Amino acid sequence: MKTAFKTTLSLILCIMLCLPTLAVTVTNGKEYIDSFDELVTELVDRMANRETSIVLNYSCDSVLSDEFFDSLFARVFEHTGNPRGGDYLRYHYGGYKCSYKGFIKGGTRYYTITFNMQYYSNAEQEAAVDRKVDEIVKKIEETCVTDYEKIVAIYRFVTDNTVYDDENLNDPDYLLKYTAYAALINNTAVCQGYSTLMYRLALELGIDCRVITGIGNGGGHAWNIIDGGDGKYYLFDSTWDANNIRYGLEYSNYFRGSDDFADHAADEKFLTEEFTAKYPISKTNYVFDTSGHKFDDVWYTDKYATNAESGEKSHHCTECGQRGEIVVIPYVHAESIYKNYELKSWSEDGINFVSSNGFMGDTGSGDFEQTGKMTRSMFVTVLYRMAGSPKIESSSPFTDLDPSQSWYHNAVIWAYENGVVTGTSATTFAPNAEVTREQIATFLYRYTVNYLGRDVSGIENDISSFPDASSVADYAREALTWANGVGLIKGQASGGTSILAPKNDATREEVA
Repeated sequence: MKTAFKTTLSLILCIMLCLPTLAVTVTNGKEYIDSFDELVTELVDRMANRETSIVLNYSCDSVLSDEFFDSLFARVFEHTGNPRGGDYLRYHYGGYKCSYKGFIKGGTRYYTITFNMQYYSNAEQEAAVDRKVDEIVKKIEETCVTDYEKIVAIYRFVTDNTVYDDENLNDPDYLLKYTAYAALINNTAVCQGYSTLMYRLALELGIDCRVITGIGNGGGHAWNIIDGGDGKYYLFDSTWDANNIRYGLEYSNYFRGSDDFADHAADEKFLTEEFTAKYPISKTNYVFDTSGHKFDDVWYTDKYATNAESGEKSHHCTECGQRGEIVVIPYVHAESIYKNYELKSWSEDGINFVSSNGFMGDTGSGDFEQTGKMTRSMFVTVLYRMAGSPKIESSSPFTDLDPSQSWYHNAVIWAYENGVVTGTSATTFAPNAEVTREQIATFLYRYTVNYLGRDVSGIENDISSFPDASSVADYAREALTWANGVGLIKGQASGGTSILAPKNDATREEVA
């Protein structure tokens, strides 16, 4: 993470004739701030607007010094609940140079102080952040009731929409990587960008949050603590969990207590009695209590993100209104998060759905790659994520899984253990082979029957009318008959007729 710096003060003090009384407005028409608190407030506002040259008139009884400016900036960065101030301002600030001049009048000193500021983001970029934050906050407030839900929605948004900026990590001149702008608008940042975006969104929603700095996994790092609403703060590392879900793993740095937050060592200033008394961090992980609640049975709209504009509602307690443990996930529109995205009416809803729920995302370049081919490992990873990315403790029976591509390993093991896949042989899975339409039907069928345990015997369908029905593999016939019957896999147009095309592969947007 990047730390702020302060340059040596350039001191220019001009002493002029004394005048008899203190006044806010002096003879040359200048107005002087006569309160240290007001000076802090004015400087915070001007810095929040990313003014690079700030001129302030200030009157006081003392001589300005290094200690004065140290105290001033300590107050500027004080956590007050201002979403654009506090930690957000501190970790978007690169340093300052300062000069001042003044005169004495009636025992009071009048100064004109000029600050030349350095920031990691500029005014135009912060204006873009303001607009996007307003949009996100509005959506969350429309779909979430409790603070717990809002925290989950914030976390899901940040982790689903930001990837780590490995490209610019070691570039000392590229300062934007440290910002919420980089995380929110460019969708790529380092830990400082992730954690300041979390801070900004939480405070905008009225939830207390702090940015914590220290050592993570042996290197400089930043994460968050957030008020859980139960008198305790919980630990969140959105940077690491964004990487986890990108590779099909479950959250492991989410609503954590200090006893279950390995490889994180906070800086000393966050370990003082004063800080820990003000922000008591729970030793144990957060537990959502559903006891005493009577939930309605419309569970599915809460399990997955759905388009809020469709009027679908999430389940809630019919007596007190509290929502269930599975919370509403913000619904995102693909055209706003992917590069080179082509909006198509037939695939729009599907891509929005899988993107909102983290089942599918960009391929590492910021693109969804709509027309890219879907591999067997990709498809199984989608099903694994749909299942909630359960913990895996066993090893794989397949010898052809690429050790450098660990993102799909747990998914393949899970799918094998739950009867979703059997492999192309007893020891091979062919992870990079393009998945065919009949394989997709088979995986979906086994997921529904073997994993979800649903009875599909009442679904009657006949695929014999398709001219290529005889080309369906024996292992896939029952599955493809079912998939076609429930509308998951329909016929493809070919020469004026409709065919099953069981051996054809599928694009990513078709799968979505």
